[in-house]
Amino acid sequence: MGLPLIVVLLIAAVVHARMRYPTTPGAMAEMLLVYVLVGYCGVQEIVMGAAILLTGGRVLLHFGFQPGQPTFVWDSFLLLGGGITSILAIWKRDSYLLAPVLMWSVFFAGATYAHIQLNRANGFPPTWESTAGIFATHGLISVLLISFYMVSQGFRARRTTPGQIFSGSMASG
Repeated sequence: MGLPLIVVLLIAAVVHARMRYPTTPGAMAEMLLVYVLVGYCGVQEIVMGAAILLTGGRVLLHFGFQPGQPTFVWDSFLLLGGGITSILAIWKRDSYLLAPVLMWSVFFAGATYAHIQLNRANGFPPTWESTAGIFATHGLISVLLISFYMVSQGFRARRTTPGQIFSGSMASG
């Protein structure tokens, strides 16, 4: 799925945000963040976690990993739990979004490194093309999640008045 899914999710988020109402930069960034969390880190990772469990890991051959290792059973539950956490972004906002952003940013940064090392271990030295391909479907997610979160929170912080900080309510967008 990779890069085409990312592009579709970003386009859908922009269309959704534009149809709702005139959006502020913070609201647009939050909409982009939620779409990436739910679509790429939520639904896609739940499907992957379930596929690993249901196929006994045979689906992993496609990604260059050997099935049958107990680590991948653990990994599938990580994907399921992280996916569920991300899907909750549909209903949860504000500071809740930090948890799935941090989880998936670290995960995909590690996945970028792991895939580069896997290529090297399989006799394929890193090239610009292979590294760019890995980054486009792993590292890019980390960059998008952190960027969208920071922009959405930055605009939210500018719109928060001193009274709101102590009362616990935050302005959206």
